[in-house]
Amino acid sequence: MDTSECPICDSKNIEIKEKVKKVFVPMAEPALQKVRICHCNDCNSDIRLSSDSQEIVEQRIKEKANESMPSLIEKINNAGYSDARLERALDLAPHTVYRWKQGKQISATVLALVRYIASQPKLIDFAEEGFADGDLKVNVESPEEGFPELENDEYLADCLYQPDEAAVTHGENEIDFYNYYNPCFANEGAVALCK
Repeated sequence: MDTSECPICDSKNIEIKEKVKKVFVPMAEPALQKVRICHCNDCNSDIRLSSDSQEIVEQRIKEKANESMPSLIEKINNAGYSDARLERALDLAPHTVYRWKQGKQISATVLALVRYIASQPKLIDFAEEGFADGDLKVNVESPEEGFPELENDEYLADCLYQPDEAAVTHGENEIDFYNYYNPCFANEGAVALCK
């Protein structure tokens, strides 16, 4: 691409800038992507000239994800579950968690599993019970004083969108308002917009 003039307005009043874009990595530090941009001082447009290839960005994402493994396992340990207990619960070979902490043998599946367990450490108890039939009871949110404690699926079943009286016309579109009703928090409500 010719970078001597703006591709939008053909102005010669341009600057070539290098920027760093942050790419989201779940439960980890963001990966960085370098981008070259043509900025036109006349029309104020920014046109991407080049950037790190998709392969380089995917490699950086994988590196950041693998780097997050020790902190994810530390979060599990801080919840009261040792590495050995995690290995026994998941029927893993001894020292597997140690290898993960060292950045070895980490697949996408392992990373997803550890992220999930780090977000819900009580899943280890469920695994220790041999994934027995029955309900897994993990509190999604702590019930407030005076409210009954519900299981996960009860939160979803009892929180309903109920039509409100109001409707708004915007151009050709009619927008209906819905109140979000949660019986545990009846005094609070969120509003959702639907076309």
